[in-house]
Amino acid sequence: MSGNTSKVKSVTASKPPYDVNHHLSKMSSTPQALFALLRDGIINLGDDVTERFLNQYIGYRRLKNFAEVVGLRGKLNVFIDGPVRDDHGICQDMSSIGHWGTGHLRATTASENDIEAVLPLAAQAYVLQE
Repeated sequence: MSGNTSKVKSVTASKPPYDVNHHLSKMSSTPQALFALLRDGIINLGDDVTERFLNQYIGYRRLKNFAEVVGLRGKLNVFIDGPVRDDHGICQDMSSIGHWGTGHLRATTASENDIEAVLPLAAQAYVLQE
């Protein structure tokens, strides 16, 4: 090694900016319409709800994530964080299965009725963060 000091360029990998259009482009028209309903319902839970766009999912958080949405071509997968009471039995336990998002319960939504069943679960998870 020579005694010369070589300059090393600092290379920073910048993440591409993800936004709602990044996720909508993965969905057909039905999941897009369902996402609009779900998004409105979750955002209206409180003034402290923030929406965070990541590559694979959209996170909804208060102090930390309480729900995540993965948009697919024909449906939405909604992951719920926290011990919520699933009266409709629509959630599947994902705690031992790899998945996008931080929630351990997954509800697959393909209709407005599914969205109506998921919103109370998101509300429960939101309240748990008080």
